[in-house]
Amino acid sequence: MPFLNSFRRFNPDVPLCLIPFADDVEGLTALRERHRFSVFTDIDLLRTCEAIGLELRGKALGHYRKLVMWEGPFEEFVYIDSDAIVLHGIDFAFELLADYGFVTAHGDDPLIREHVWNDSVYGAGVLTWKQIAFSGATGFIASRRDCLRLDDVLDRLPQAAELLPHMCPHVVDQPLLNYLMVTSGHRYASLFGLTRAGVEHLPLERSAEAVLGVVRDGQLVSADRCPTLMVHWSGPVKESTDTSHLEALREFYRNRPATPDDAPDDAGTSCTFEDGSRQGWRPREGGESCVVTTADAHTGTSSLLVTGRATCWAGPVKALEAEPVGSTCRFAVWVKLTPGEPASRLRLSIGRHLAGTAEFDQVTKTAVVTPDAWVELAGTYTVAHPVDFLSLYVESTSGTASFYLDDFTMRRLPRPSIEADIPSLKDVLAACFPFGTAIGTHQIVADHAELVLKHCASVTVGNALKWDAVEPAEGHHRWTDADAQIGFAGANGLAVRGHTLVWHEQTPAWVFRDDTGAELLPAPENKQLLLRRLENHIRAVMGRYAGRISAWDVVNEVIDETEPEGLRRSPWYDLTGLDYIRTAFAVARETDPAAKLYLNEYDTTRPARRRRLAALVHRLRSEGVPIDGIGHQMHIAVDQPTATDIEDTLRTFTELGLDNQITELDVSPRPTGGGAAVSAEEQGRRYGEVFVTFRLLCGHISSVTVWGLADNPDNLCTFPHTGTDNPLIFDERLQAKPAFWAIAAT
Repeated sequence: MPFLNSFRRFNPDVPLCLIPFADDVEGLTALRERHRFSVFTDIDLLRTCEAIGLELRGKALGHYRKLVMWEGPFEEFVYIDSDAIVLHGIDFAFELLADYGFVTAHGDDPLIREHVWNDSVYGAGVLTWKQIAFSGATGFIASRRDCLRLDDVLDRLPQAAELLPHMCPHVVDQPLLNYLMVTSGHRYASLFGLTRAGVEHLPLERSAEAVLGVVRDGQLVSADRCPTLMVHWSGPVKESTDTSHLEALREFYRNRPATPDDAPDDAGTSCTFEDGSRQGWRPREGGESCVVTTADAHTGTSSLLVTGRATCWAGPVKALEAEPVGSTCRFAVWVKLTPGEPASRLRLSIGRHLAGTAEFDQVTKTAVVTPDAWVELAGTYTVAHPVDFLSLYVESTSGTASFYLDDFTMRRLPRPSIEADIPSLKDVLAACFPFGTAIGTHQIVADHAELVLKHCASVTVGNALKWDAVEPAEGHHRWTDADAQIGFAGANGLAVRGHTLVWHEQTPAWVFRDDTGAELLPAPENKQLLLRRLENHIRAVMGRYAGRISAWDVVNEVIDETEPEGLRRSPWYDLTGLDYIRTAFAVARETDPAAKLYLNEYDTTRPARRRRLAALVHRLRSEGVPIDGIGHQMHIAVDQPTATDIEDTLRTFTELGLDNQITELDVSPRPTGGGAAVSAEEQGRRYGEVFVTFRLLCGHISSVTVWGLADNPDNLCTFPHTGTDNPLIFDERLQAKPAFWAIAAT
C-alpha cells in the first residue's frame, strides 16, 4: 500500500503492472480499481519463472519474475521492485528507452561488485571483466519487449548455476539475472555508467547502513539535501535493524493523496549555494558525496563540499542544456582543498553527449590547489559537435583529494568576426613554404574555422591524435575528434600533419602495465610487449588515415642533454633503449610509405641539445631508420633564441640530409626565465625577425606551423616556457595583432 500510494502520487498517468507470484494473482486483482494498475496473469509464465528460482536456489524467488516482462504485452517498460519507494516521476526512464534502447541494470559500482563476487571469480576466468562489472548489483531495469527471451535464459541456467560458488550468499539473485542479461547479446549498460555520462535524475541505490536523512514534504531528503529518486532494499541491507527511515516512509505514504510533485529546478548559469541546495551539482560517479557546507566559502557563507572520491575523475558534475555548434561559453569556478589534504592538481572538464555516447574535453589547464587559498578554474569552450546535452565537472589529474567548490559561473560569449580584408598569410608566404596552424575541435567551426581557411595551407591535429585521446584503453579507439578535424582539412584542401605517435606525455597508464595492472619493469618479455603495443597503435592510427596525412611527428621529445647518453629517461627508453624509436619509424614507413616522417623536438636551437639530437639522428639514419626530417617546435621567448641560433640549427640538419619543419611556433611576450611581458608591438617585432630568418633559409624549411592562430588567455602554456600568455598572432577576438602585420611585411 505505501508503494502504490507513493507511485500514484508522483506518477498519476504512468501505466503500472504488478507481477505477483502465481498463487497471489487472485488477491492482487481486488486492488486494481483503486490504484489503477493491471496484474500479470499468465500463470504458466509465472510458474516457469518460479521454476528458475527452484533450479538455481531451491525455492521460488521474486527476482526471477522479472523475466516475464520480456514475454508480456508491453513494448517498453521499467521494472521497480515493490520494496522500493518511488519519490519522483519515472518519465525519464521512457526517455532513456528512446535514447539508449538498452537493457539497463544498476551494476558497476566497485564497492557493491566486490561484495557480490568472491575473490576467486577474478582469477578463475569464469566471467569477463565487463561481465563482472555489469552483473554486480541489485537492479533497476528499463527495457523493450523481446530484448531477452525466456527460452534463452532456460538454456543457460547450468552456466549461471556455475557462478553460485563465486557469489556472496546474501546477494545472488539479481546479479545472476544481470549476468543472464549481460550474456544475452543485447545492448547493456549500467545506471552508474549512465550517471557518469551525465544523464540526470537516475536512481542511485542507498543502503540502510548509510545516512539517508528524513522525509520532508513527501521526499526522502538525504544528508546532502538531494532528494533520492528510489530507495531499493536488497541483500544484507534487509538484515539491518535500523528501519526508522523506512517506517517513516511507510507512515507518510500510507494514505497520501496522489498529487504529482514539482520537478526540481535548475540553477541556471551561476551557483553560490547560499540557498542551502546543490543547485544542480551532483556526484559524477555516485559513490562520492557532494554536500552544501558552511565550513568554508569563497564568498558568502556556503560552498559545496566534495568528499569520498574513489577515483581522480570522481567529483561534482552539473548537466547543462545543449548549446548550438559554434557557440562559445566561458566557465569559471573556485576550488579549495579541505584541511589536511596534500596539494592536488584540479581542472574543469566537460562531457558532450549525443545519442547515448559521451566524449570528453578539457576546459581549463590544470591548477595546483591547496587547503590554503581559493583557486579559480576558468576557461572558454566552443561547441564543435552536435550534442544532446553537456556535463561540466571538476576532476584531478591524480589522487582523490576532498575539496570545496564555490561561485560557479557560465557566460555565453558573443561570436567574433574575422577581418576579411587583410592579407592571407598562406598567400604571403607561399613562395617560401606552406603556412599552417595547430587545430582542435574548436578551430573547425564558425569564425575560428573561417580564420584557419583564410590564412592557412595546412593544419596540425594538435591533440586528437595523441595516444591518450585516440586509444585510452588497449584496442578501444576514439576517432570522433580526429575524424572531424582531418575531414575538415580534406573538405577544404588543406594538408595535414599528424601529431604525435610516440611521446612520454599523454600516454595512457595501461601502455606501461602488464595484463594484471602491474607496472612493467625492464625485462626482455616486457620490452617485446611494449614494442608490440607500439606497433599495433601505429598501424591502427596511421592505417586509418593513410593517404590523408602528409607528414607525421612520429616520435616526440626524446632528448635530455643532462643525461650521460643525451636521451630522456622515459619509460620508453628505460624498457626498450633506442628500439622504440627504431620500431616507431620502421612501422610508420611500412604503414604509410608516402608520408614524411619527423622526429619532433623542442629547444633545438640550444647548442647542447642540438648536438645531442644531431648525433642521435646521424646514428639512427646510418642504421637505416627512415627519419625524413626534424620537427623544430620553436616555442620561443621574446629575446631568445637569436636569429643566428635559428640559422645554425636549420643548417646543421640540412647538412645531415634532413628536412626541417617548424612545427609549433609561438612567441612568449615574456623574456627567457620570466619577467614582465613586453608590448604587443615588441612581440610583433620579434615575430617579424623570426620570419625574416625563415625566409632567408626557405630552401632549408618545408613548412612553418604556428601553435594556434588566436590567443586564449584562459589557457596558458606551461612548458617549456612558463607564463607564456598571449603568444599568438591574433587576439582572442580573432583580430590581427602587430605580430600578424610583422609577418605579412616580411
